[in-house]
Amino acid sequence: MRTSYAIALGSNQPHARFGRPEAVLRAACAELSTGATRLIAMSPILRSAPIGPSLRTYANAAALIDTPLEPLELLAHLKSIEAAFGRRMGGQRWRARVLDLDILLWLNGAFADDLLCIPHREMRARP
Repeated sequence: MRTSYAIALGSNQPHARFGRPEAVLRAACAELSTGATRLIAMSPILRSAPIGPSLRTYANAAALIDTPLEPLELLAHLKSIEAAFGRRMGGQRWRARVLDLDILLWLNGAFADDLLCIPHREMRARP
């Protein structure tokens, strides 16, 4: 059975293929339109100041997707997209990154375990 999720997208580093962070987000949304996920809608791209030690301004957006994936399956899928865009895991929290994808909301309600919390814990603290 298919369900919907709201996904946060962020980038504050250029990508060798896609260019500026805004283009990275558009390319990531195109990726969310393939395979097990289908893009329903994408918000406008906004610029925001970084949180934490990163000095680069972020490009941020949100996307609504439709998928048969359960929360942990979707999380693994999003992490694979981040890796394909060159994201390296580990290191300092809130550092500069080519692509960050977070699950904000799930149509089926709340979910929580050691790897994932839906709704996203920081969602209400950010514009």
